[in-house]
Amino acid sequence: MRRVTPLLLILSLAALADASRAGPPVDLRALARGYTLQSVLGLPAAAGLAFSPDGQTLYAAGTDDALRVFDARSLTLRASWGHDGARVRQVVVSPNGQRVAVGDMQGNITQHDAATGKVLSRVKGTGRPCIGLGWSPDGTKIAYAALYGPARVIEANTGRPLDDLNGPGEWFGEARFSFEASRVALIGRDGLVRVLDLRTGALLETLSAAPGEATQLVWSGDGQRLAVEDGQGQALVWTVDGKLTQVNRAPAPMDGLLFAPDHRTLLSPSGQSQISVWSARRDTTIAPLAAPPRWLGLPIEEEVPEPSEGRYLGVPAAISPDGALLAESWTNQLRVWELATGALLSTRDTGLAEVTDVDIGPKAQSVVVTTTDGRVQVYDAAGAALRAELVLPKGPARAADLSPDGRSVAVAGPDFHVRVWEPFAGGPTTTMFGHTALVTDVLFTNDGRRVLSASADGTVGGWDVPTRQRVAELPAQPQGVRSLGLSRDGLIVAFGAPPPPSAAAAAAPPAPDSTPGPATPLLFTSAGAPSPQAALKLGCAGVPAVVSRDGKHLICAKEQLIKVEISTGLEVYAAAGRYTSLALSPDGQLLAAGTGGGAVSVLDPTTGALLVSLPGHAERVTAVAFSDDGRVIVSGSADGTTRVWSRP
Repeated sequence: MRRVTPLLLILSLAALADASRAGPPVDLRALARGYTLQSVLGLPAAAGLAFSPDGQTLYAAGTDDALRVFDARSLTLRASWGHDGARVRQVVVSPNGQRVAVGDMQGNITQHDAATGKVLSRVKGTGRPCIGLGWSPDGTKIAYAALYGPARVIEANTGRPLDDLNGPGEWFGEARFSFEASRVALIGRDGLVRVLDLRTGALLETLSAAPGEATQLVWSGDGQRLAVEDGQGQALVWTVDGKLTQVNRAPAPMDGLLFAPDHRTLLSPSGQSQISVWSARRDTTIAPLAAPPRWLGLPIEEEVPEPSEGRYLGVPAAISPDGALLAESWTNQLRVWELATGALLSTRDTGLAEVTDVDIGPKAQSVVVTTTDGRVQVYDAAGAALRAELVLPKGPARAADLSPDGRSVAVAGPDFHVRVWEPFAGGPTTTMFGHTALVTDVLFTNDGRRVLSASADGTVGGWDVPTRQRVAELPAQPQGVRSLGLSRDGLIVAFGAPPPPSAAAAAAPPAPDSTPGPATPLLFTSAGAPSPQAALKLGCAGVPAVVSRDGKHLICAKEQLIKVEISTGLEVYAAAGRYTSLALSPDGQLLAAGTGGGAVSVLDPTTGALLVSLPGHAERVTAVAFSDDGRVIVSGSADGTTRVWSRP
């Protein structure tokens, strides 16, 4: 089991015969379709937040297709639930806290059991994003709206449509429901806010947010007030009967709106660090009440000041039902604040750095992830919990490999050193010195006692971990070494080296710490002697590639998926599909291939045929790996998340 990272050629040669030769024929399509999403590691930017009724749990709808469940005060990740490839946009919790409803970018409305994440019901959307979601106080109804319509009320238990609120049929930028007032407010294409009756769909009011178009809506919890952010730095407040009562100017441009649980205090993030909360009484400041930095309380007053210039970004936020906590996702942080004191209780990074490599340990218990911001993270594969983290100095973590016993992680970092980290021992990392340029890849030998390292200095080093000594060195390659692989019997080392430079490029030698270019496969025995295939030019330089388990074929991802016979260089097949990373299952029966669109394709390596597509990443897949039994696939992405797929 070795992973393939983009632009890194990682070859893994098998000395054992293909296990598929024995036994009855295997239904590869059924095998591939058995993979389901087990967990999502990492936290992308939040698109929506909601608290449970008791305020103990926070649900975060990510910009990928997962809903994450956190402890509300500590932001400890409890679970992550997938949604069949459609990115999550809206999330609401039932009044009794037993169900969570999610609206996604395809307009699907999915209900989960709040305790287990089990899908209880699903209403298929129209293919347009869900722009509003609400739950009735008695828990029997759900209302939702999709871009371009419709707005609809459904029976929560069955998904059966109850009311269709098509209204004027205009494009809606945002929809907000108030069952308390039996109203739905929708932003139209013209920037006007239309208020419809939730029971009949009748148009009740058309509200103007002039001089700026409406950009965000929020109902007070009692349904008596509707606040509208107009994109010009002001909030307009109407009563439920459509009477404009005030226009509030924030001290700084607003990025969102929230009503506090008192239904009269309006909060808005402003971009400033000033803290203040205003009462409903004019010109009165309540102390010592405080709001989180960047959140300002706006007074509910009976006056209409002049408008001010501003901007609108939108900040996902939610207040717990008891008014104790405020959760918000500002730029690359998810934070939880205590409203009474203004104290920051917890914070987590979102919009994580790009994943550069993934690996999975024995029995699929742990997953190791490296990122471009220098982090090496070890997760519990089943629970999605971060168990340990190592932050490297001054640059990206390029690659990592778990030892056969799963206790140690070899790391290729941003400098010239090879590190071995024991994430669960709590001690310092073991650092081995000797390379004269950056380390590009690392790999444990099969007994776990030694680490192989590839470097831009052109050498492949062998290191004895207990003594930290360099005990072997394979012949230098002038253009540097890009990547490593090892046969299953440990007798053959394979590595990728850049092709010889042109005459013009040779005149200017690369800097010693520069990253090598595209890789060409070179095969060496463990003793350092070139194998018979070393001089063969297979035309797969600089692209992801794997070697078949019988050692006879090379599969590489060029403009198409190409399979080549190593001994002759003859092409076996060229199958459609562009892939960014490749990994072969231990038995050689399945090929996992990352795509630029964020999906993992599971292919038949014999023919290149697509068996199943596993969607979900928001950006390209940068790394894939199989577990040692082939039942788990791990995929890393430029969206900063790692996804774990498993089959029975």
